[in-house]
Amino acid sequence: MSFNIVKIIIDIVVLLFAVSIHEASHGYVAYKFGDPTPEVDGRLTLNPIAHLDLVGSIIVPAFLIIFKMPVFGWAKPVMIDPRNFDGDYNSVRKKMAAVAFAGPGSNFSVAILSAILLRIIFHFDPAVKLLIFTNTPMPSSLLAGIAFILFELFIINVFLGLFNLIPIPPLDGGNILIGILPPKAAIKYEKLQPYGFFILLFLIYTGVYSFFIMPFFRLFLKLLG
Repeated sequence: MSFNIVKIIIDIVVLLFAVSIHEASHGYVAYKFGDPTPEVDGRLTLNPIAHLDLVGSIIVPAFLIIFKMPVFGWAKPVMIDPRNFDGDYNSVRKKMAAVAFAGPGSNFSVAILSAILLRIIFHFDPAVKLLIFTNTPMPSSLLAGIAFILFELFIINVFLGLFNLIPIPPLDGGNILIGILPPKAAIKYEKLQPYGFFILLFLIYTGVYSFFIMPFFRLFLKLLG
C-alpha cells in the first residue's frame, strides 16, 4: 500500500475523531449546564456516525474533490435548548458562548496533548523530527509511525479549531462573539446569520480566511519546537 493511500486513510480517521470530539464537547458542556437535549439526541458520544451529516459531511466534500475545488464540509449541528440553562439573560448568553467554545477548545486540547507527546518522541529520537518535517514518504520505524499519526492529529485539530473560531455565524466564533458582545451589539451582529454561509464561501474561495488562521497556526507550530 502506497504512502499516499495510508496518509489518506489516517487523515480520514483523524478527521472523524476531531469532528466527533468537537461536536460531543458542544453537547457535553450544554448537558452540564442543564440541557438534556444533546443526551436525548445521542450526541454525547465519540461515535462519528452520530455526528456526520449526509450532505455536509459526505456529498458536498465528495463533489468538491471530484471537481478539484477547495474542500469544506460540516457536521450535523448539536441541538441546544438554552431555555434549560439556569440564570438570567446575560448568564445564559455567556453559557451559550461557553458551549460554542467547547468545540474548538476540545480540538486545541487534543492538539496540545499531541504536541507534548511529539516533543517527548523528538527528545528521545531526534531523527524522527527530521522524518516528520521533511515529509519522508514512509516512516522508517514504529516510533516514527506513531509520531506521524500524532502530527496529523496536531495539524488537523489545530486547523479545525481555528477555522471554527472565524467570527462569522453560524461558526463557533460567531456564536462566541454573539454571547460576549453587549446585548444590543449582539442582536445586530446576529442578523448576519442568514448571510453567514455565503460570507464563509467568499472567505474560502478567495483565500481570505487564511489571513485569520495562518498567524495563529504558526503560533501553534511553535509548540513542536
